[in-house]
Amino acid sequence: MKRKTFNNRVEQMKKVANRTFEEVFRSMQLLNYTVLYYDFDFSKEDIKTFNQNITDYNNSCIDDKEAFFTELARFLTEYNFSCEKSAKEFPARAKMKMMQYKCKSMSAWEVALQNSTDAIEVCLVLFLHELTTTWGKTADDIALYWEKMKEYSINYANGMTDDFVRQYFRDEIDLDITG
Repeated sequence: MKRKTFNNRVEQMKKVANRTFEEVFRSMQLLNYTVLYYDFDFSKEDIKTFNQNITDYNNSCIDDKEAFFTELARFLTEYNFSCEKSAKEFPARAKMKMMQYKCKSMSAWEVALQNSTDAIEVCLVLFLHELTTTWGKTADDIALYWEKMKEYSINYANGMTDDFVRQYFRDEIDLDITG
């Protein structure tokens, strides 16, 4: 009986982890589009290209995990930017709103919090890889980009939702963002 209960809790934690990662990843993508559109003058087509490129890069990293860690090291040495440290320093209130999950136990909360931080770190690797390799952004650009990401994230803490951002881009530049 104890074994079955343990297995059920493990499965429950996996669901919490996966859902949290997906929710935060989605919100970070929308936040990314906002920063690119307003602060880096990306057009609708630029955003579509950016999104396709990060999707392709993400798919390539699934088979080559070492590429992910190589990029982490590259950002640290070439741009003095730590994705891990930055993800941990992401505004907590915004992170909690992005998780869209009401945890019923402390263990579920810890799993959700860790996976939200992991999602932010993965997003940073994908976004910064694209910004530096395709769009030629510099260390100063990356610093500005991250400050704007944190600045705009406060909108989530103040009640903004993914649906609002999707609708805004649909109305503003006729860009339909799914996911």
